[in-house]
Amino acid sequence: MTTDVATGVTVRQETLAQCLDDHTRTLLLMHWTEVAPHQDIPLDPDYDTYYRLEAAGCLRVYILREHGIAMGYAVFTVLPNMKYRTSIHAMADLLFLAPHLRKQGLGREFLAWVDDQLRAEGVQIVRQGVERTYDFSSLLDSLGYELEGRVYARRLDR
Repeated sequence: MTTDVATGVTVRQETLAQCLDDHTRTLLLMHWTEVAPHQDIPLDPDYDTYYRLEAAGCLRVYILREHGIAMGYAVFTVLPNMKYRTSIHAMADLLFLAPHLRKQGLGREFLAWVDDQLRAEGVQIVRQGVERTYDFSSLLDSLGYELEGRVYARRLDR
C-alpha cells in the first residue's frame, strides 16, 4: 500500500467486500455515463460472477482512495492465456479515475503502481482497452504500452 500524506491519496489492492460501498457504486455509474458506448443498455453488474472470479483467484481489484473515499479503481481478470498456457495475462475490465484527479499525473502513478503489483505476481502481459468515448492512449503510450490491435463491435439487436 502507498499513501501520499500531503494529498491523502492511498492505493491498495482490496477485496470486493472491502470496496463495494455506495460511493464505489456511484463511481461505477459515473464511469459508465462517461464512457459506455451503448447508453441504452442499462448498467447492471453481475456481482455474483465477480465474486466467483475472486474466489477462483482470477480477479484483482485496486482502489485509489482520497481521504478514505474511493476515487478510482482498476479491475483485472488474471489468468494463464488460453493460447500460451505458460504466460499469465491480465485483462483490464474497469479503469477509472474521478475527473477532479486527472491531468495531475496521478492516473499515471496509479497505473504504474498497478502494473508493478501485477508484475510482482508473475503477470507477463497486461492489456488495457480504450473506449472511443474516452481515449487515454497517450497515457498508455507513456507507460510503455503498445497498440496490438483494435476491437470492433456490432449491435445485433437493431
